[in-house]
Amino acid sequence: MFKNNKGNLDALSNKKYDTNIFTGLRLNGEMKFAGSVYFDGKLKGNIANNSSTKHKDDVLVIGPNAKIIGNISAKQIYVLGDIEGNIYSLGELFLLPGSSIQGDIHYNLMEMSHGSKVNGRFNHLSPEESTANNSNSSTSGKDK
Repeated sequence: MFKNNKGNLDALSNKKYDTNIFTGLRLNGEMKFAGSVYFDGKLKGNIANNSSTKHKDDVLVIGPNAKIIGNISAKQIYVLGDIEGNIYSLGELFLLPGSSIQGDIHYNLMEMSHGSKVNGRFNHLSPEESTANNSNSSTSGKDK
């Protein structure tokens, strides 16, 4: 999908999102979302799709300046920043250049670009497991 990373990264940053959280914002606590989110701030806590409102366009973009300490669970995830925690991708996961993950990755479909780093285990989820994990995968905090 990302044959020309520069063009695709520009497309991600220029897209209109339902929610934008920019550099400089620091949050502590849980974040639940529906729709599309561009997150480029700092977070100590988990991020998850709101499982009661499943939008077909649920997407989470972790921007290049983002630093997250906590678990992430979403249908479609693009990572450019730093995550210290586990990722539960229930659909597609894209680890883009400059991304850094310190934790385990549970994925259905994944693409890892040159220049991304992972220090953790990979666990492939079947479509059935993805559906079963949707409601309970990100609620327990960082479990490394």
